Amino acid sequence: MENPSDVFTQWRLSLSRFHDWFEGLRMSTRYFLPKTFLFFVALNLACFWWALLTAYPNLMSGPGADEYILMGFPVAVLGALFDSLSLLVTTCPPETGSS
Repeated sequence: MENPSDVFTQWRLSLSRFHDWFEGLRMSTRYFLPKTFLFFVALNLACFWWALLTAYPNLMSGPGADEYILMGFPVAVLGALFDSLSLLVTTCPPETGSS
């Protein structure tokens, strides 16, 4: 078994590499926040429909299916808003106060 401190060191290194990659992507991508928001809308919509399809397949077909299909859009937009804001808040560098 590995030494626990070695595991944490490897974890920190991998997080540091991922953070550097993410920051490079964020800085080099034009309109990063709108693209992120649209990505999360699509992801949330796909997950909502997949969950309905696997848990309640009868709701995705039949006379009331359009109601459940359309219900996914506000769920996806609100979920994407939460996801995008969470990403923005957690990736913004902390401000240094000038005391």
